[in-house]
Amino acid sequence: MNELQRLQEIEAEVKRLTEEKAAILSEWARANCPLKVGDVVTNPSTHPHAGKQLRVRSIRAAVHGGREIQGISFERRLAWIAHAIVLRKDGTDSAQAMHFLQKEYERAMREAGI
Repeated sequence: MNELQRLQEIEAEVKRLTEEKAAILSEWARANCPLKVGDVVTNPSTHPHAGKQLRVRSIRAAVHGGREIQGISFERRLAWIAHAIVLRKDGTDSAQAMHFLQKEYERAMREAGI
């Protein structure tokens, strides 16, 4: 086997593992996010569009942490991210899209006493 063939095999394996990782993260996000695609929620974020109504378009998972910065280790953890469309006052979708993080949603729920 020459080097080019070996590189092609490695690239195929990387692609397969990347797809497997995406499937695992997607499944985890669906199982752990209390929101579903199509849900309408009040924006829990404190940045632009705060307090506006949003329609959830997709939910994905991300891996955070797992590195060391200035001698401090950060534990790896999973968190979901919801991607949404900002709704107009009449309830229709606007052209504005945004996302919010699991921690923003959980903070807003705690503050609301939910």
